[in-house]
Amino acid sequence: METLAELLPISIYGLLPPSGLCELRLRINKPLYFYDGKKWSFLECEGERYIVSRADIDYILGAASGYSVYAVSDSLIRGYIPWKGGVRIGVTGEGVMQGESLHAVKNVSSLAIRVPSERKGAADAVIKKVISNNNFKNTLLISPTGAGKTTLLREIARLSSNSGLNTLIIDERFELSAPYKGKPTLDCGLCADVICGVPKTLAVEGAVRCMNPDVIICDEIYGEAEIKAVLTAIRAGVKVAASLHANCAEELDNGAYKPLIDAAEVTVTLAKTPRVGTVRRVTVK
Repeated sequence: METLAELLPISIYGLLPPSGLCELRLRINKPLYFYDGKKWSFLECEGERYIVSRADIDYILGAASGYSVYAVSDSLIRGYIPWKGGVRIGVTGEGVMQGESLHAVKNVSSLAIRVPSERKGAADAVIKKVISNNNFKNTLLISPTGAGKTTLLREIARLSSNSGLNTLIIDERFELSAPYKGKPTLDCGLCADVICGVPKTLAVEGAVRCMNPDVIICDEIYGEAEIKAVLTAIRAGVKVAASLHANCAEELDNGAYKPLIDAAEVTVTLAKTPRVGTVRRVTVK
């Protein structure tokens, strides 16, 4: 919450619950919507719903960018701005195209502010299947969005690192390690190295060639290029733990994702109910 105090206007921050906040949704001229880990609610001020203004959006964008949107333009065109403590600010608005490429984003109309949670013990139900006798098994975490896969992956990374395995975390969107000026602010363990802000397709190649990791941890695999990068690391003899969005492995057991499913020695499926982070199924080959 202290991190959010630097990011949010006092008119919003002063109305929020003092703890447990997981996500904020701000849409211009719409009520502010927030999730406290149990339910979604509209923020209220003196009995009325708080309506998000253009000034609120501009204030947050200014704080997040150090009052220079140009400084965060590279991440902005990928749909987000990273903030201290692993907070990620998803952004929607009007795209400016240059040929077939997105060149910039203007007239931002919506923000999704996600607050990471560090839950030591979150991997207790699966870790003995992932790491056995200092042997790490290729692991795939599958869940719909918001079901706790990043929290679980972060804990697997910490336990892998603390077991003595050289664990390299590819933190493309600044969520796994919550880096600030390149240094992780969340506990990644004793033997962890972190590459932050670099696309997985580039980071995997550099990591395998230069850092000699035992394990690579990366979040939210998306598309054929990232699948290929993960499979390349596995073929090079590096163990991998990664996550991706889906409801279950069966949805992915065809097409582009099938090689990734086949390479996984442990597959963990998560659900949002009865609570976020519920382990619905663990499959071990």
